[in-house]
Amino acid sequence: MRVLFILIFFIFSNNSNAYSEGMVTWGTTGSNCKSFNSNLVKYNGSDDFEEIVQAEIRAFLTGYNMYIGIRDGTADNMKIINQDSSEFIFSYIKNYCKKKKDSAVFMGLVEYFNELK
Repeated sequence: MRVLFILIFFIFSNNSNAYSEGMVTWGTTGSNCKSFNSNLVKYNGSDDFEEIVQAEIRAFLTGYNMYIGIRDGTADNMKIINQDSSEFIFSYIKNYCKKKKDSAVFMGLVEYFNELK
């Protein structure tokens, strides 16, 4: 029930990134690092928050990987995206956004994706 509440909260939150026109991706992965860092503080220690963000990260990486396959017409350049745990990737993004506060979360995910073998 808490997960559902937090998910509904994120959907209807008053985050300008969540409702801005011309977004390149939705949800936490579509926000900027400043918003992400702010939510880390706001939901400090919340397992539900981390689970939701990890689910968004898995969805983004899956979609991005599928895009590569569709674009190329082959799976040759697709990557194994579950090499690391969701917790590891979440930590990667936390570190990325700590260092690059003016960047976007999805840019950190693209950087992570490009580092995969």
